Order: sequence, then C-alpha cells, then structure tokens
Amino acid sequence: LKHTFGPKSPVFQLYAEKAVAADAPASKPILYIDFEAMNMRICGWYAELVDREKNETTVFEGIAKPFSDNRYITRLWNNTYQDLLPYSLEDLYKAKHIRSFEKYFINMFSRAKKIYTYGDTDSLFLKSSFGNDMFNFFRVRNVDCSMKIGNRVLSLEKSCKLMGVDLEGIAHNPKYDVQRMRAYLDKSEEL
Repeated sequence: LKHTFGPKSPVFQLYAEKAVAADAPASKPILYIDFEAMNMRICGWYAELVDREKNETTVFEGIAKPFSDNRYITRLWNNTYQDLLPYSLEDLYKAKHIRSFEKYFINMFSRAKKIYTYGDTDSLFLKSSFGNDMFNFFRVRNVDCSMKIGNRVLSLEKSCKLMGVDLEGIAHNPKYDVQRMRAYLDKSEEL
C-alpha cells in the first residue's frame, strides 16, 4: 500500500493506524495421515491432528469415490483392490467424488505445522487426485518418516517390527496405519 498509494496517502495512513502484527499460533499441531487409493486416486483417508500443548486430538476420516465411472471402479476392484482396501464396493459407489473434498483437505493441512506420512506415495496420491497446487501445498509441510536402508524403503509393518512396536489391526487400513506410524515415531524418539 505504501508503494502503490504513497506514504502520505489516506489509504496508507489508515492501514498504518489499524494494522496489527499477526500473532504467532499458540500451538503447533502435527497431522499424522494415511491415504488409501485406487490407481493413484484417493479413495479413503484417516488422519489425527495432535496438539500436544492443548492435549487435543482431532480425527479426520472419510471415503471418496476416486473415479466417476462405476464400471471402471468395479473393474479395478475385481482385478486388484478387493483384497487391499478396507472399504466395500458399495461404500465407494455411495461416496462423494474426491474432487468435492479439496477445501476439506486444504483446511486440514493448513491447521498443521507438520504433516507426517509414511512413504512418499501419499503426496503422489494428492497430486494425482487434485493437481500440482495441492501437491505443492502439502509438500511444504510434509515429513516422510519412512525407514530407509540403502536405496530401499522398509514397509511400515517391518519398521514397526524392528522398533518393537506390536499393534493389532488390519493391514492397509488407514486408521491402524496411522496408529502404527505414531507408535513407531514415539519409539524412535526414545532412541
């Protein structure tokens, strides 16, 4: 405003009088998230936004329809995903399309100081589902907490075994994967 209207303009003087410095957030919540996808398109998620200072945890979870064509979803389901996903085919049919959740994810990501995921595929799911803008917005705060040995990335289950974390739950269920990831990270902080 100063450079546009000049230092003596009424607009800049009003701005200088009324403007206050932005307050730093009182807490720095961390988001732990896991996505499930069909052909790189998000079809389900579970996230926990943990604010340790306030001792609060906010849960985000949902199911979305990854593609508009039900025949394509059925073919993918029958060929590959029926044994991998914890959702039913009917749940995917009834869900809203993933594109309708863009503002939901922006709100969720903007509330977090850091976003923890296991592996880099979650950010690629976002890129495939929403495009480069969402991908870049996510990547700024994303921390990949996967265990790497050489040029290999260990699965979450193997990393948990190595760290002595034993949690019951269904494999490839985002809720249990987030719980395993949090336990794995807590155990790694003890080292």
